[in-house]
Amino acid sequence: ITKAINAGLASVADVMAVQGLSMWKKHCSRSGVRGDIEEGYFEEISNNNIGNVWRRLLSQKPLTQETLDENLLIATDAWAMGRAVLQDDPVYVFGSDVDTEALADEALRRWVKAFFL
Repeated sequence: ITKAINAGLASVADVMAVQGLSMWKKHCSRSGVRGDIEEGYFEEISNNNIGNVWRRLLSQKPLTQETLDENLLIATDAWAMGRAVLQDDPVYVFGSDVDTEALADEALRRWVKAFFL
């Protein structure tokens, strides 16, 4: 990235540093990022939405205890902006009134807090 920026091929606004992990299967018909997309783990963002999603993600601040909730809200907004299919009706955890999206959001918050703060 540094070489590309120094060579004028990219600017700081073209990149984002993300701390995380994704593991890919090797030596199979569905491997790498394309395999994860085909398996439904990731979604491609349409070219029409990339700029809006990118700008929203870039509005995040360095992660601290104080910025955690705001950054997660921004990430959730960006996710919704890039989503190919919007979910109309909430889906609930079997036998409860707990919305699965709310449950997933809380699980993400706790995971980020445990592993990144």
